Amino acid sequence: MEQLASTTPEYIERQHLCAWEYALPAGELGISACQTVLVALLPMLLVRQGVQSSASIGFVVGGEGMFALALPWLAGRALDRLPASAARRLGRHGVFLTIAAPIMVVALCSLPLLSDYWTTTTAAFAFFAALQAYQTPLITLIVDTLPDARRARVQGVRSVYRACGLSFGLAGGGFLFAVAPALPFAIAAALLVASTAATLWARRHAPPERPVASQSTRSLLRRVRNNRPAMWLLIANALWNGAIDGVRPYVFVFTTTVLGMSISASSSGLSALVAMLAMSSLFFGKLGDSRDRMRLLQIGLLFVGVAFAAGYFVRSPAPALLIVALAGIGAGALITLPYPLFAQLMGTRATGQYSGLFVASVSVGRLGAPILVGAVIDLGSELWPEIKPYRLLWPTAGVLALLGGLSLWRARRVMQ
Repeated sequence: MEQLASTTPEYIERQHLCAWEYALPAGELGISACQTVLVALLPMLLVRQGVQSSASIGFVVGGEGMFALALPWLAGRALDRLPASAARRLGRHGVFLTIAAPIMVVALCSLPLLSDYWTTTTAAFAFFAALQAYQTPLITLIVDTLPDARRARVQGVRSVYRACGLSFGLAGGGFLFAVAPALPFAIAAALLVASTAATLWARRHAPPERPVASQSTRSLLRRVRNNRPAMWLLIANALWNGAIDGVRPYVFVFTTTVLGMSISASSSGLSALVAMLAMSSLFFGKLGDSRDRMRLLQIGLLFVGVAFAAGYFVRSPAPALLIVALAGIGAGALITLPYPLFAQLMGTRATGQYSGLFVASVSVGRLGAPILVGAVIDLGSELWPEIKPYRLLWPTAGVLALLGGLSLWRARRVMQ
């Protein structure tokens, strides 16, 4: 296949992605699979070690948050300041990927072999730190090598990789763990190696990276504050990611205690959600390169809002499938379009640093929302035990989604 320069109209207007564009975000498959396997199965490993304190288990798993708030931006800053001469062969992004990936592989594969709590904690924290150092350079590749008119489609492909990794971790991880505890960790690590190799291959075939001018922390924060549409978009992104991640820890409890479904039936419903999410991501990614991205995000939020509002009233499994479909369609827009839109608003200066800020905004919602939703459920169990309090997760997440929609509306208003 003859490679076209990224600045030519023929390349920009092509309707189909090149092979290297499909492979460029492939690393997302590996980190999504590894992260999901670790978060889902690490508590089981700790229980087998004899750890009985839920707080001790929560400290290890929740340790991701300590790295997720600061390291994405620090990695982005280092990415912007890395001299081109130091990364001539791999590219600036490739240097970070080739350093972080082996750390994650070693940490992940060692976890099932460890028997001491603090050694396990150290390995898990090493994985979380390397994960954040990997993630920001990976998504920054999209901005640094692609024109704006093609970014949403490639971001849609990245969302599909993310959905596949999530599906492996949730659906396949538990089954493989029952066969041999080390097996899901080893396969997830192999996926990371293969997907990182695919991204590095794509990086070699992609157009040259654009030169990036680094900024001081104060200048960058001032730039984001003065760019009001971008600032409101960051707030919206934190809120609607919080809405989605606030539901995730309680889905199985909801389906079993409120709907009376078995774990296997719930897993099948989750697989349907992941499939819908993947298809929706490709659909919105294609539209996002030719249509108004903010308008498409508003449509996605509408689907998510309707699904969350209906969730409170669901009493049986059949209507739950409709909610799964609506939520999957909407979530596809919410995980695909915000980053290309944010990059469009911020421009091409200090791309690593502002990409790190974007990743951190996702982490803010991911960390705070489950605590908020859990607190509301606990309050409901005290005040209204007759209503099956786990139903309250839907209106609580719906409020976060609504606030995200209002922030997006504000971003659109200040653009006009």
